[in-house]
Amino acid sequence: MRAGARDTGGMTAPEVVMVGVDGSETGQHALAWAVEEAVSRRWRMLLVSAWSVPHIAGVDADLGQAVVDEGAVHGAAEQVVADAARQVAEHPQAPDVERRVQIGDAAGVLVAASAEAGLAVVGKRGRGGFAARLLGGVSIALPAHASCPTAVVPLPPREPEAPADGVPAGSVVVGVDGSPGSDHAAHVAADQARRWGVSLVLLCGIPVSAPVLAWMPVALDPAPMTEEARGALAACAGRISERHPGVDVRHVLVQDTPARALMAAARGARLVVVGARGHGGFAGMLLGSVSQAVLAHARCPVLVVPRWCTEAAAEPA
Repeated sequence: MRAGARDTGGMTAPEVVMVGVDGSETGQHALAWAVEEAVSRRWRMLLVSAWSVPHIAGVDADLGQAVVDEGAVHGAAEQVVADAARQVAEHPQAPDVERRVQIGDAAGVLVAASAEAGLAVVGKRGRGGFAARLLGGVSIALPAHASCPTAVVPLPPREPEAPADGVPAGSVVVGVDGSPGSDHAAHVAADQARRWGVSLVLLCGIPVSAPVLAWMPVALDPAPMTEEARGALAACAGRISERHPGVDVRHVLVQDTPARALMAAARGARLVVVGARGHGGFAGMLLGSVSQAVLAHARCPVLVVPRWCTEAAAEPA
C-alpha cells in the first residue's frame, strides 16, 4: 500500500479530503466542515476550483474574447482558492493543503480530482458566479460519479429542528435496506459515528401504506415486509457491533418511504449516510431515487457512498 493511503475493505483510498470551493456562503460553510473532517481524520486537504469562459447566447463568436476577460476569470478563481487556503490555515490544527485551479467544467474537474481523495466535500448550492456555477449541479453530479464517498453540506437551518422519534440529536443516520450497498454504507457511517463519539442509527423505511402502492390489484400484507425489514436491521446491527465495538448502535423501523423516513431523521441528525443505489434501482441509474431525494431535501450534511465502492467492498477477497 502506498504512503498516505488506507485500506477500505479491499480498496485503497488516499488520505485526502478534497473540497470544491467557489467563495459562496455555502461553499465556505462546506469548507469549514471539510477542515474539521480532515483534522478529525488527520488527512491532508486538496482545494479545487474550476473556471471556464461562460457561453453568452446571441453573441458573435468573433466578439467572445472582447466580452469575456479570461485572465480576470482565472484570477478570480485563483483568489477564491487563496482565500480558502487562508481559512484552512486559521484552524489551530490546520492540515497540509494543496491548491488547484483548473479550467473546465466544474463537475468534470471535481470528479477527476476525486480519484486522488478518500472523501470529497461540496456545498449544496453555488452562487453562479465566475464559473457560472460550481456547487449547484455539482452536488448531484459529483456523488453520482465520484471515485470516493461525497459529502454534500447545506447551510445550517435558521431554527433548530426537533429530532425524529428514535433518532438522538446529533447522531449519524444511515439508510438500511438489506442490500450490499446499504450494508457497506452502514460500516462507513459507523466509522464516522465512532470518530465523532455519537450514536449510529440504522434506519429502514417500509412504505406499506404509501399512495404509490395504490395501483396494486391486491392488498399487501405488511407483516412479511415488516419482519423482513426487522431481520435486515438486526443482522446489520450485529455486523456493525462486531466490526465497530464501542459504537452505540440503534435501529429504527418506520412505516414510510425510505426517502421520507431519512429526510425526517435528518432534522436532528448530524449526518445522513446513503448508498448510491439500493434495492429496486435501475442498472443504469448512478444515483437512486432515495439518494436524490435526500440530497435535495435533507437539512443536514449527506454522505453518499458511491456504487463502485460498495460493489468492490462486497466482492469476495
